[in-house]
Amino acid sequence: MQSYEPVDRLEYYTWNNAIRKLAENIAGGRKEYSALNKEERLSIREMAKQLYDFGRDVPTAAKAEETNRQGFVYIIGHPSWPDLLKIGRAFNPESRLKGYQTGCPKRDYRLHYAVYFEDCYVAERAIHAYHVKWRREGEWFYIDLDEAIHSIDKLKETT
Repeated sequence: MQSYEPVDRLEYYTWNNAIRKLAENIAGGRKEYSALNKEERLSIREMAKQLYDFGRDVPTAAKAEETNRQGFVYIIGHPSWPDLLKIGRAFNPESRLKGYQTGCPKRDYRLHYAVYFEDCYVAERAIHAYHVKWRREGEWFYIDLDEAIHSIDKLKETT
């Protein structure tokens, strides 16, 4: 058995947990992921690894955007502005959240929701168009969290 330094173990477990979360999100949740057979879980896990790598840094993500349209539509918010939510797309929503936390001294931003789409670009545009009257600026919307989640779920059902 190979021995790892504590730092290496921490890095591996952090990476593995991130992959697991992405795989569960792709499958539609922890229960749904667990209900899959081994081959299906391995296939989804490979996809999660690829998306994790794509979302690792900005240059990699920018290059991946040219060819890979799979990813997540997510909702990020801050408790100071409960009705102001960011609805965006990312290969790795957890990584995107970390980017917001960097600029926030209390690290209060929360990833409220993320749903996997085969074409996250089309899905994001559809959600933005649906909520156009609530758009504040860019990908930020004055909208109730439940309403935003409902619209993403509704779109997922139709795709």
